Amino acid sequence: MLHYDEIARALRLVCQGAAALTEDTDGTDTVAVSSSCLFAPGDTVVLADSSEQQETHTVAEVLGLTRIKLASAVAGEYTVAAQARLQLAESLRPEVKWITIGRPEALPTPLRLKLPAVVIEPAVMEQPSNAGTNRSYQQEYTFQVYYLDRYQEGVEADMAAIDEAAGLFNLIMSDPYLGGTCYHSQVVEFEPSPEAEAKLRARELPLRVVRIEVLARRAEVWA
Repeated sequence: MLHYDEIARALRLVCQGAAALTEDTDGTDTVAVSSSCLFAPGDTVVLADSSEQQETHTVAEVLGLTRIKLASAVAGEYTVAAQARLQLAESLRPEVKWITIGRPEALPTPLRLKLPAVVIEPAVMEQPSNAGTNRSYQQEYTFQVYYLDRYQEGVEADMAAIDEAAGLFNLIMSDPYLGGTCYHSQVVEFEPSPEAEAKLRARELPLRVVRIEVLARRAEVWA
């Protein structure tokens, strides 16, 4: 009845400009994805899986919410079991070299991150009593998405960090279904230099941090 892991994993993919495949490829030019919202005709995309197999394609057409038609047939075999995904090419997504699910305070010392990095922290889940019925109830999950990069002095560095984190903001806002894990989601706060930044610097971790708060809503049926 709790879906933290499912939503966090989908949010992690969204922050990489990717959506999980929901069906194995069959050698045609069409793939089934958890959500098609990140993609548009003309986009360069990469089919990849956990074995590091990959191939590059161009989006020809978006077929509803869960299917993508490519400009050419898929050559390899990409399976759900191998965690296959469709991902925007690097030039179309923010530069992020490392993504994890956890808390910024749990980062290792000395810092061994590849930067820029993203930390996704599950936060409060609420079930509003006024949003339920005798057949269903609503769940509202909050996640904190932290964008981290090396600290540099000056106002220009502050604005550069905001501009880079804005790429994540745009990706998250582009997919209100968060990879099919909820019926609605959106960014509800965007905070440069949050409290987490001061805590990390107190541990002598010189990082610039931007916090993005995401709200994800699910409707659940009573068992």
